This record gives sequence, C-alpha cells and structure tokens, in this order.
Amino acid sequence: MLGEEAPARAALQKAANASPGFPEKEEAQRRLAVMSVDIQTPNPNLRSQIENYLRESPNDPLALFRLAELQERGGEVDQALKVYEKIVEENPEFAPAARRFAVLYGQSWLMTRRLTK
Repeated sequence: MLGEEAPARAALQKAANASPGFPEKEEAQRRLAVMSVDIQTPNPNLRSQIENYLRESPNDPLALFRLAELQERGGEVDQALKVYEKIVEENPEFAPAARRFAVLYGQSWLMTRRLTK
C-alpha cells in the first residue's frame, strides 16, 4: 500500500473475500473501506471516520494520505503538509504523499515569498 492502489486493492479484496476463518479478513475489509473513500464528494462524517480509523491504526499511510487530502481540500494546508511529511518520513517510498508534499510545500513557499516582497 505504498501508493500502488490497484494492486493493493486487488490483494485486499482477495483477503476480504476469503473464508470466514481467515484471521485478517476484517482488517482487509477495514482497509478497503478507507481505500474507497472519495474525497471529491466528501460527506460530513468522512473525516471523523478516517480519524477514528487512525486512532486504531495511527501509522496507516493510506488513511493518513486520505486525511491529508481532506485537510488540503478544506484549506488546512499547514496540517496537510504535516501529515504528508509524516507519511514520507515513515514510508519514503509512498510516492503520492512525497509528490503532494513537494507540490504543497513549493506552493506555500512561493506564496510566502510573494507576501514578503
């Protein structure tokens, strides 16, 4: 789940469809639910659902990424930057977070630069 959503989704779907005795079935279903979050049309409960999931799995890079996307979409750029940075520090190969961090950081730097001139 380092940003390769298609293969991760396929593997999680396979685990979620496994027999009832499969020990990781429930975890796979929970991760699929996080992966299915559509930040383009967020509902009011979406952020709290992700935050609740993160209480149980605080280092899940995809859940953190979804939270940062929601923060960014809500104009909370500083908070989103911190979350993207946390993801990259813990998972340097999570390319989507590294990319968003670089873009946002660059935009913030340019904005600050323009305001100080």
